[in-house]
Amino acid sequence: MGASTDESKAVVVADLRALTMDEVLPMPTSSPPSDNQTLVLTTTNATSQDDRLICDDMGSDIVQILVGREKRLFTIHKDLLLATGDAFVKAFDPKKNTKGRITMSSKSPDVVKLFIDFIYTRNVPAVTSIMSESSKFRRIRNLCQLFVFTEELDLLPIIRNQIFDKIQDGFLLLGKLPDTSLISSIYRNTSVTSHLRKFVAACLVYQVRNCINFEMDAIVDLFKSNEDIVKDFLTMVHYFIPDQDPR
Repeated sequence: MGASTDESKAVVVADLRALTMDEVLPMPTSSPPSDNQTLVLTTTNATSQDDRLICDDMGSDIVQILVGREKRLFTIHKDLLLATGDAFVKAFDPKKNTKGRITMSSKSPDVVKLFIDFIYTRNVPAVTSIMSESSKFRRIRNLCQLFVFTEELDLLPIIRNQIFDKIQDGFLLLGKLPDTSLISSIYRNTSVTSHLRKFVAACLVYQVRNCINFEMDAIVDLFKSNEDIVKDFLTMVHYFIPDQDPR
């Protein structure tokens, strides 16, 4: 029994190493958003867009969100929330929602806090050098959850782009790549089209090709846990460019 397992693992390892030596193709890239591209908030105020303050856009109506199992209450200016995407416009349609309140039991209050911070500052909270190591890791995981949150609700692309930038910057600041636990969690909670999947798969290829602190056994177990990970890994192998860090 043990010998058979060892032989199977050896075959997988050999195949993995062989695959990572395939011919590489250039990674397709999308045009970065313009520096002038900003979150456009719903407003009737005549103040010019380049001179706007958050108070010009918040309005006076307030809505509430109950988050998590304990139903933690968050109170938010309605106009700011609705400006992030149609999901909230529909959720707070006065014809269907007369209480001005919704419940998001499956969401993490810590993740929603990041989202609300972004709404009021127009900046996604980052991983910073002054944080403790544990706080850095917690922030990066919460940012990944925040990205999944915005994908699920199909919020504005500019919001997702800003979050994704903070995720990349965070891993770079940490000097780390996504670990197998995080990769597995991302694949369990995202769709096959998720940009976050492509990112962690590209990071995994980069890690293997450059022999950066990885355990082959852990990667083999990761592949066995979800065939989508294998598919994305093989796709990213062909797009791999030496010395191009995906972070």
